[in-house]
Amino acid sequence: MAVPAAGTFTASALQSILAKADEMWVGHMGTRDYMAHTETLNALLANQRPGMFRELESEKDNTVKLVWINDCNEDTAACSNDCTIGGAELSSDSKEYTLNLCRTAGFNVDEKALRSNVFTMEELVARGILNAQKKMDEWLNAQSIAFLASNKGTSTFFAKDWAQESGDTNIEVPSSDFDNVRVIPKLLLTAMRNNFDMPYTISGELLWLDAWEAAMNAANADGKGDAAKYQQLKRYHDLWAFDAANTPDEMLYLVNAGATAFVSKAYYMDTPTEYMTQRRWSRPSFNLPNVRYDWVYTNECSSNEITHKFSCYVKAGLFLNPAGCTETKTGILGVKKIESI
Repeated sequence: MAVPAAGTFTASALQSILAKADEMWVGHMGTRDYMAHTETLNALLANQRPGMFRELESEKDNTVKLVWINDCNEDTAACSNDCTIGGAELSSDSKEYTLNLCRTAGFNVDEKALRSNVFTMEELVARGILNAQKKMDEWLNAQSIAFLASNKGTSTFFAKDWAQESGDTNIEVPSSDFDNVRVIPKLLLTAMRNNFDMPYTISGELLWLDAWEAAMNAANADGKGDAAKYQQLKRYHDLWAFDAANTPDEMLYLVNAGATAFVSKAYYMDTPTEYMTQRRWSRPSFNLPNVRYDWVYTNECSSNEITHKFSCYVKAGLFLNPAGCTETKTGILGVKKIESI
C-alpha cells in the first residue's frame, strides 16, 4: 500500500498509486465509471492524417509547424514556341501554430479525513487521478465541437431542395430528405462537388436512429436499399455532448479526412520525478489516443493538517489544415435540418 512517508509521497509511492489507477481502469466497473464520452474528438483523431505537424525543437515551445506545397499560381496558357519552358515557381509555405488550449483539474486529500474514510489513501488518490483525466477528456471533446462550429466553410454546391442558411454558411436540409434517406446520396454528392475525397459526418442523434433501423431491416427484401445507402457514408455519433452543444439546432458536420488536426504536448516523463518539493510526471489518456496529461504533486502542512495536492494539466490545439488556394474551403461543412425551405 502506498502511504505518505514523512508527510509526503515518494516517487515510488506515486508509482504504486499510478499502478492502482491502471488496475481500477480495467476492473469490472472502473472502465464504466471513468470512461469519458469523447466521440467527436475521437472522430477527428481517427481521420487526422499522420505527419501533418512538426513539433519545434525546444520542449519549452508551445508551438508546432505545418509545411505544405504552394502551387496556387499554376495555370494553363496558349502555346507560343518550343523554347518557352516552365511556368510559375513552386514553393513551400509553412505556418506556425501556438497551442491555444490549456486546462487544469486537480484535487486535495487531507490525511486526517482519511481516518474515518472507508477508502485507503492509495485508492482515493487513484480514483482522483482517473476522475480528473475523465473531466479533461470531456473538456477537450467539448472544444472539438466548438471548433467545428467556428470553422465551417462555404459550400460550392447545393443539392436539389437544399440552400445556404441566410446569414450563415450552414446548408439547410428539409426534414423530408431525412425521412426518406435521400439525405445520404445528397451528402455524398455535396462532398464530391466540394472536392472532399474522404468525407465523413459527425452528429448526435441525427441519422443514428434511422441508420439503426435500416441495419435491422437489412435482411428484409424491402430494407436492403436503405441499409446499403447508410453503409456508403462514414458516420460518427456523439450521443452525449454534440446535440446539447448545438441546441436548439439539429446539426451534423460533413468533414473531409485530413482537414483538421489535434495536437497536444506533455512535458514530463512517465515516471514521477522530483522537482524541488514537487513530483512531476505524465499520464496517457484512457479515452483519447496519443493524448497525455502532465501531473504535479505537492503537499503542505497548515493548521495542524497535512494536505496532499494533485493537479493535472493539458496544453493542446485544434487547427485547420490550410485550405490551399481558396480560404472559404475549410474541409468542414455545417448541415442543418429544418422543417422546409
